[in-house]
Amino acid sequence: MKPVFVHTANTAKFLAAYSALERRGAAESCLMVIHGKPGVRKSKTVKWFATQNGCPVLTGNIEWKPASFLRALLTELQVTPAYSFERMFQQALLALAAKAEKNALEKLPYFVVIDEAEYISRNLRIMETIRALSDALEIPFLLVGMERIKQNIQLFEMAESRAGQYVEFLPESLADTAKLMREVCEVEIADDLVGFVHKHAKGLIRETMDAIAVIESHGKRQRGKPVTMVDVEGLTLFNSRKGGAPVVVRM
Repeated sequence: MKPVFVHTANTAKFLAAYSALERRGAAESCLMVIHGKPGVRKSKTVKWFATQNGCPVLTGNIEWKPASFLRALLTELQVTPAYSFERMFQQALLALAAKAEKNALEKLPYFVVIDEAEYISRNLRIMETIRALSDALEIPFLLVGMERIKQNIQLFEMAESRAGQYVEFLPESLADTAKLMREVCEVEIADDLVGFVHKHAKGLIRETMDAIAVIESHGKRQRGKPVTMVDVEGLTLFNSRKGGAPVVVRM
């Protein structure tokens, strides 16, 4: 498969929301909540955006306390954490401010991504630490998680009041599934097979990518001929999310 990032409707929605966050009227509204079902490219999209701009990415941990959150952040920022919470908080302020200033000089955005943030979104003390950092520096924190993260954030008035943007990632449309399959796959895929994958994967990226891998492996043996449903009939493209039943191509 080609190592490319494909822009879809979800990508456009996310980028528009981030632009709106940067133009916000209230400086303290620095939280952005990205939510949706598993397998709709939330994490991949936000991590792609972070990589483009040299921004830190953390993965939430249910065992985190405020100090362990700061320790993980400082480690990601390549700063040796101090021993006390107060000193680590000051280290984080200084490191984030310096990196944000560097990006500003290069006309790049600067933000912090916390993936799997549903694990910390009900921890009032961690959310208060994030709020304090965000308020002090006016740096956006992008919280990425499954559907329940939105409800968790809305439980805390101080966090909800600072959530400047909510972005829901949805399963891909047929048009975006076709775009993804044709830009990523190293062989040409016929319309009938694209439609079959979209129907059975229900627009979910993980299943679509599994199907692409099978189709590509088979298609490379066809010497340039577009891969149709006839060509892969009887092959298992992926296993369904519910129950794990194999999805086999049948005419």
